[in-house]
Amino acid sequence: MSKYTLGGGLTRTQPDGRDLKFGAVHPPINLNEIAGKDFDVFNYNEVLNQGTNDKCTGYGMAKILEAHEKVKLSPDFLFAKGKEMEGNPESWGLQLRTIFKVATKIGALERQDIPKDLDVEKVRDGVWWPDEKAFKHRQQSYFFIEQDGYPSLFWAIAGALWQYRDKQNTAGAGCLWEPDWLNNARIQAFGNTGGFGHFFAVVGLKHFDDKPYLKILNSGGDGVGDKGYFYMSEEVVNNKFDYGVGMLIDLPPEKAKFYAANKIRITDNWIVVFWKSILGLWK
Repeated sequence: MSKYTLGGGLTRTQPDGRDLKFGAVHPPINLNEIAGKDFDVFNYNEVLNQGTNDKCTGYGMAKILEAHEKVKLSPDFLFAKGKEMEGNPESWGLQLRTIFKVATKIGALERQDIPKDLDVEKVRDGVWWPDEKAFKHRQQSYFFIEQDGYPSLFWAIAGALWQYRDKQNTAGAGCLWEPDWLNNARIQAFGNTGGFGHFFAVVGLKHFDDKPYLKILNSGGDGVGDKGYFYMSEEVVNNKFDYGVGMLIDLPPEKAKFYAANKIRITDNWIVVFWKSILGLWK
């Protein structure tokens, strides 16, 4: 067992037919584009350490949003607002959908704007946190990434990262995290020791001995893994990423819903959009 510990804190997200699916509006890429390539979507200069608490969703989302907003954001604010949204501040953890809702409905608070008299370690209920300054960091939409036309979930995530690399959009993923994984930066075996739900940012693709791995930014500090980063094999991703995977997309909510409902792709030209819209009205 590693001398390091990690608190986890991700709970199961219940299926919801209203969820927007990444594959509904994003055609799969040709995987030859990324064959054998290593890439990082965003380069961080800090790895957060959540300790043994249950705030992994807040810590992971703070780093996902940092890539969008280019400022340091409070993981405790994001978590507390999620607890307020779910209505159970003293219970353990959050759902993946909830933390994405916080990002799109409330926003994120810069660390410099945390009130000096607020004990961030103890105030778990978002009602006690000011949110008027968080709105400027509010995102537009989020989409769930599923296999959708790719050989596996692994390649769907890699494809989504590659499609949005210029916008520096990282993804947020949840899995059943094995405690022993903290001993190794390269995670190849998915094991079955029980583990706990855990949320983190997926930030790129890396190859070792010609084998691809998703690169994740964890929230256990820079003393674990590869200075805080871990690399997950395709086998691990396809077997363990069953809590959901999401990505924030800069697309207005109503437009996102309209595109998804009418099977309009982001890459469609205006003529295709027009005819798909007309056909959608006749359903």
